[in-house]
Amino acid sequence: SSGRKSFTRTEQKPTSQIVLPSDVTMELPFAAKDWLKQYQLTRLDTNRNHVMWSDKWSRIIFPYFNEVELLAWQGRYVGEDKTKAKWFSQGKIHEIIHPLQVHQRQAVLVEDIVSAIKVSKICGAIPIFGSSVSTKQILRLKSIVDEVWFWLDPDMRGKSLKLAHISNTLGLTAHTIFSDKDPKEHTIDFIADTIRTYQATS
Repeated sequence: SSGRKSFTRTEQKPTSQIVLPSDVTMELPFAAKDWLKQYQLTRLDTNRNHVMWSDKWSRIIFPYFNEVELLAWQGRYVGEDKTKAKWFSQGKIHEIIHPLQVHQRQAVLVEDIVSAIKVSKICGAIPIFGSSVSTKQILRLKSIVDEVWFWLDPDMRGKSLKLAHISNTLGLTAHTIFSDKDPKEHTIDFIADTIRTYQATS
């Protein structure tokens, strides 16, 4: 054996191939840049996370890859049509573990990709794509991290405590972080101070 990793697809019923919109580009229009800028996301952040744009969909595209293929993508609508859903997903988004800058087996778990990109400027971050995480996902997280902090939106305080309790029961050391806003709504400095404070007291 050469020692190289081989990736084999399990023999299940064929899954439909996930493909990005046909017109995706790394060149973001003003509306997309403006939306990202409100969360202090820079060109470096968008390049590092392969953030794209689809004119046809009027959406900022966030793709999720593993080592060999595209697993899923999300599109954030930034057009004028108020009837369009803000977020659209393709692929099994809730089965994906998408670590960002996780180098020390510690990560902050947040609800969405924008919060994750922002928090990852300070420390490892993983989006859970919503406000819940399954037992199966917690067990999978244990292969990547030894310790996590759940930092969910302010109205999810009880949920954060419950998820941390379940994680601890399953052998993944977990804590909670609370603030009055969604992580992406805070400044980078506030995020850095908050994480430092919570990690020091954990």
